Amino acid sequence: MTTLTIELPEELTVALHDRQIPDRVVHQFVGQAVKLWLQSDSLLTSQGSGASSSMFSESALPFVERLLDENQALFERLATL
Repeated sequence: MTTLTIELPEELTVALHDRQIPDRVVHQFVGQAVKLWLQSDSLLTSQGSGASSSMFSESALPFVERLLDENQALFERLATL
């Protein structure tokens, strides 16, 4: 596994710490989010939208909805912590 350092805004870091969310849960979530983002981006590129256009140039809502749907169990677990 490769290490990638991601800087979060302080308020998110504090919220994660205050809620005592384990690092492994954060790692799972970030991994799934990046995986979905990469899949969405490659899908857009293969549909001819061009690599220079952002997948969020219109709206991030479809991506967020898919992310929530595909990670519902993880979010439910986070809500109990």
